Amino acid sequence: MPPSHIPMTAAVIPFAVASVVAAKARSRLDPSRLGRAELVSAVTLAASAVYIVLNEGFENWQALWFAAMLVVLAVTLLRLRDVQST
Repeated sequence: MPPSHIPMTAAVIPFAVASVVAAKARSRLDPSRLGRAELVSAVTLAASAVYIVLNEGFENWQALWFAAMLVVLAVTLLRLRDVQST
C-alpha cells in the first residue's frame, strides 16, 4: 500500500497548477468577490495544517508533507473567485 501523502499530492498539485495557469483570465474579475465558502475552507485547511505540525512535531515527515499539501490547497482556494449567477 502506498504512503498516504502520495494521493493527496496527486490531488492538490493539478489544482495548484491550474490556478496559476489561469491567473491571467481571472485578472479581469473583481478581486473583492472571494466566496465565503472558499474563504472558510481555506482558513480551516490552514488552521488544520498548523495543528498537525504542532501536534505531530517536525520528526514526522509524512505529517509535514500532508500539512504542506493542506497549505497549498488553502492557497489555491483563496485564488478562486465567487461564481457570478446567471
